[in-house]
Amino acid sequence: MQTFQDEDIGFSSLALGLNTGSTIAGAPTIRISGFDSVGATQPAGRTDTTGHITDNLSYTVGRHELKMGGEYQRAVLDVAYFNNVRGTFSFDGTRGPWASDSTLSSTLKALADFLAGYPSNASGATINRGEPEPIYLVNSGDAWFHDNFQLSPQLNINFGVRYDYYGVLHDSKNNLANFVPGTGFTTGQLYPKTPLDFAPRFGFSYAPKWARRLVIRGGYGIFYDVPPVNAFASASSSNGAATGIAYNPGGPNPVYALTATNVVLQSGVPVFGNSVAKPPFGASSVTQQFKMPYAQNYNLNIQVQLTKSTLLQAGYVGNVAEHLLTLLDINQLINGVRPLAQQYPTLGAINQLNTNANSHYNSLQASLRQQLWHGLAANPNYTWSHAIDDDSSYTAPMDSYNLALDKGNSTSDTRHIVTGFISYELPQLGHFAPRLTKRWQLNSLLTFTSGSPINITTGKNTDLTGENKDRVNLIGNPFANVPVLTGTLAMQYLNPAAFAVPASGTYGNLGRDAIYGPGFGSFDFSIFKHTPITERIKSELRIEILNLFNRTNWASPTTSFSSASFGELTQTKNGSSAPGLGFGEPRNVQLGLKLIF
Repeated sequence: MQTFQDEDIGFSSLALGLNTGSTIAGAPTIRISGFDSVGATQPAGRTDTTGHITDNLSYTVGRHELKMGGEYQRAVLDVAYFNNVRGTFSFDGTRGPWASDSTLSSTLKALADFLAGYPSNASGATINRGEPEPIYLVNSGDAWFHDNFQLSPQLNINFGVRYDYYGVLHDSKNNLANFVPGTGFTTGQLYPKTPLDFAPRFGFSYAPKWARRLVIRGGYGIFYDVPPVNAFASASSSNGAATGIAYNPGGPNPVYALTATNVVLQSGVPVFGNSVAKPPFGASSVTQQFKMPYAQNYNLNIQVQLTKSTLLQAGYVGNVAEHLLTLLDINQLINGVRPLAQQYPTLGAINQLNTNANSHYNSLQASLRQQLWHGLAANPNYTWSHAIDDDSSYTAPMDSYNLALDKGNSTSDTRHIVTGFISYELPQLGHFAPRLTKRWQLNSLLTFTSGSPINITTGKNTDLTGENKDRVNLIGNPFANVPVLTGTLAMQYLNPAAFAVPASGTYGNLGRDAIYGPGFGSFDFSIFKHTPITERIKSELRIEILNLFNRTNWASPTTSFSSASFGELTQTKNGSSAPGLGFGEPRNVQLGLKLIF
């Protein structure tokens, strides 16, 4: 359960003279340029309740280990995200007669507008009507059968099948309005059931007689995914579409945003009394060809025992995923005209949740495990991988009519990853004062990765589709002749001269996530000292140095080409939330003393 609310909501805006038409207690959001805002947290929250019945059975007969079972789940999600239900009022100093007075500061003008009751005409007085509190219900079940068969002393195989059923998402009152092309807004079943989702699995382990220190393992399986409720209810939108089926401008409880202009706030006078919602309205849809996403996972690895205490493992791990979620604007502009305009003239962008994206992942993974040997233990790991997909986070693509244009590196793609630890227990430092010279331990943790992909956009509606996902043209080497910044702590990472805005009405030639940001590296070092005090009590002194070599781990640069800081590194990985603190941040030293008894 989580709730978000202003601390004090024990008053009524109407009683104070501000008549917004809202019945929700508490303050509207009021923003005055140059000042902190009030009423920043409009009511929001959710309560998740899940009940389940699970049963398993294991049975061993001969060389077979049989396992079977099943589960039924019923999930109830009470979602109450009341966006802007109390209203938002912004004052920027552009409304009053003092707006053109150059002798006054912009902050003073904004304050004067507030005192006079003049909200900005640039969406300075807005409110949402019809905000719902849907209670989502999902019934699901699964059953499985598995056999682990010891075919011979050297060969073990396991196989089985799993059946998954994920019921259709619905609300308790059955009034969610889904937009279906050709039908309009309907409150019926959101999408067809998919009752035939079977997932077979197979694996083996083989230790050949001719190489007693060698083990070969492999496996294959299909795994169905559970789509998050957020994908249906509150998906992000950059094109003005509704953010989910709960916020559609249709059905029994339509949701509309009202904007009032030339408003003068007066005590008791309805602010939005004569305001009406003006089309075009953004909408949300769920495709009637909805399918459950699934992945085919496969792997093959070899494990070799090099010595009694050293183990080397290397292998290939990959997967192919199909029917991944994506949002497609089925009413995207074509030459300035929306294809559904004649049939639905009041609707603008319509983001439809589809399951037509795919992904591929391939990796080489290697690990060396050194168990304690003469005081030394270590476990370095290396992964080379590449992930490609059409959509990494069910957001609208650059062109909803050509998803292939968005095929590129996955947003989470990291080509090289090195992790591990090294620990060394020092021998006694001398033959005197054993409490001081014995039980010292040196430790290190290391993490090094190559950079993550960054998606460079124009920051403008260059292609004239209104999707606002326009990418730039690449016309040079983005890492060559990078200018040096002066008078700032920021660092230029990309050369802006290597990019250009495409011609109006065209798409850029740079692929999605085609360029990688800065890498990451952290070497953490620690010294432990264990000292026995009595037979039952001992102490542990820790000296820990995080990011020993004080490497600067930059966050991704600014990726909007229209930004004045495009291509600049302006903060570290955790800099936006906790400057200087967290994993990989500038060197930190911490001391600790623990008594163990």
